[in-house]
Formats: sequence, C-alpha cells, structure tokens
Amino acid sequence: MKRPLLSLLIGSAVFVAPQVASATLLVGYSDFAFTSNIDNTPNESLSGFSGVLTKSSTLIDVSTTGGSSDGFYGPDSTLGGGVAIGGGVPNPTNNGRIGGVAGVTLTVTNGTLAAYALESLLFDGRRNGEANPTTYTVSWSSPGGSGSQGGMAAVNGGGAPVTLPYDDFKVNLGSIILGAGQSIVFTWSATDVTSRIDNIALTGLTAIPETASLLALGCLVASGALLRTRRRAPMLRMA
Repeated sequence: MKRPLLSLLIGSAVFVAPQVASATLLVGYSDFAFTSNIDNTPNESLSGFSGVLTKSSTLIDVSTTGGSSDGFYGPDSTLGGGVAIGGGVPNPTNNGRIGGVAGVTLTVTNGTLAAYALESLLFDGRRNGEANPTTYTVSWSSPGGSGSQGGMAAVNGGGAPVTLPYDDFKVNLGSIILGAGQSIVFTWSATDVTSRIDNIALTGLTAIPETASLLALGCLVASGALLRTRRRAPMLRMA
C-alpha cells in the first residue's frame, strides 16, 4: 500500500473513532412516587431517556422522610464520580427513601437515536438501625452485557456495616453500550432486608455513533482516498 493512501486511511480511522467524553446523568431518582408498586417518573433525566423503578412485594416502606440529604447521587463530589442532585440545588423536600431493597429493580431505556456508553450506577444506602452488618449486591442485564457486583464497600470510606448517615455507592459498568431503543435492568439485594437506599442515578458518556455508521463513514473516506490515489498514478508516471 502506498504511503499517502496508508496515511489517509489512518487519518480516516482516527476521524471516525468515538470520542471520549465526561459522563452525564441519564436518569436520577431523589424522591419517590410509587403507584401500584411502580414509579415511572425520574426526578431528572436526559432527553430521550426514561426509567421505571419497581418495588417488590417484600418492600418495607417508601417514605418522604428519612432519606439521604447530602445533595448528591452517590459520592459527595463530582471528583469521586458523584452527580449533584438538581444541578447542585437540591430541594430539601425531596428527602424520601426506599426501605427494604430486596427485589427493587430499575429499568432504564435509551429512547434516543444514538448509542450511549454507560459508566456507573450511583446510590446512597444505610441499614435501618439494626446491629447486623449490611452489604449490597447489584445485578444488571442488557443486550450490551450483564454482570453483578456484591459485597460493596462504600466509596466514601464508610464501608460495611452501613450506618448513619447514608454511605455512598458507585457500581462501575465497564462502558456497556446501550443502543438506541435498548434497555438495561438493575436489581438490588442486601444482607439486611430492611436496609434503605436513596438518590439512585445512572450515568453514561455522551452519544457516540452506532458501529454501522462508523463503518460506513470509514469506508466512504477510505474509498475517496483510494480513488484519488489511482487518479494521481498516471500523472506521476508521465512526469
């Protein structure tokens, strides 16, 4: 392969590669409004994303009080991967929590026309005053990948057992790609079934082109480069 063409192909590959960007909030729940065991209205969401939070039949309660009041989903700073509730202006009345996490599920659907690289699931958690230690397990399933993270220690150093006040948790998702129209489902469990969770959020990277679009664009650029090289060849021989 001639050097000019090789250079152009490399350039086209760089051009069509997805760009790394900072994570953004896709859906977030800081208050809860369950109806028939379902809360399908996130407090915050990126345009095109929707969430359905479902409680189990063993759920202890859902309350408008007794929740985490630190003003962040997960870690208490953006440096730790947390996201400020309400863009940094949390409403003090949105202080609810879910008591009893066994079987609680969150389904997030990408209703946009682009794929997103998921980064992390954030939440705050604590036990309900019992003496027994509490550790959380979160499982997830999606077309782009499934997994589970158990025995989680709080990212703010609180660790387990989780005590007052709420500790912060961050589940790393390994950049799962959630394509247009696809959904991911998260399920919580805990060693103490009365443990509480609050300030739940899913973050991801800004939209990236679908693989098919990247391939098509790459082929188009490469074809143009090849055609240009072939047209220049006779002129070089004449010279």
